[in-house]
Amino acid sequence: MFSTKYLIAALTLAFLSIDAINAVESMHSQCHRWAQGGKSVSSSRPLVAKMIPAEKEKRLYRRLTPTQPGKEVVGGKPSACSKDGYDTEKNHGVCLWNGVSQLQDPTKPGLPVDTYPGWLSGGNTQNCGRKVYINAPYRNTTYAPVLDGCKFGNNLAEEDGCSTIWLTKILFRDLGGDEDKGSMYINNWDFDQENGSN
Repeated sequence: MFSTKYLIAALTLAFLSIDAINAVESMHSQCHRWAQGGKSVSSSRPLVAKMIPAEKEKRLYRRLTPTQPGKEVVGGKPSACSKDGYDTEKNHGVCLWNGVSQLQDPTKPGLPVDTYPGWLSGGNTQNCGRKVYINAPYRNTTYAPVLDGCKFGNNLAEEDGCSTIWLTKILFRDLGGDEDKGSMYINNWDFDQENGSN
């Protein structure tokens, strides 16, 4: 026999499921919100891109001035985007900030509940696989997928973390980077507008 209690329970569960789906879809990365707030990774100031590779170097460093060499980031298994990881010598791709160890301003509240740190992390992979374009001096615009999330350093300000990009070794070489320096100037980078960012 059909009961009103069962109907009410079923409708309640259906509405809760819809709310849960909408909550997941409305989650955005901290850097997406930063970029939507008028900030841009395609600013007029020079940006430094760094190479991702070296098995020996495990620490990640923030974007440095061009006079200081950049450090390399480990590629391999797993990455924030794939349990199989990637080969920095063979796969064109980039690593974006995961929001770890960022500088906290005591006068500002933390991130809103519908926002996750950085551009991506192992738990928030919506930006994995999305294409970014990179404009390096004297090169055609190059497109590459997001392969990983990186720490970049301790006490990193939001602007530095959100605007920094690291490249796989093969992409770094293709864009004219000097492996001995480990870093290079790029004009700008951003997400391909067809896919956008989250």
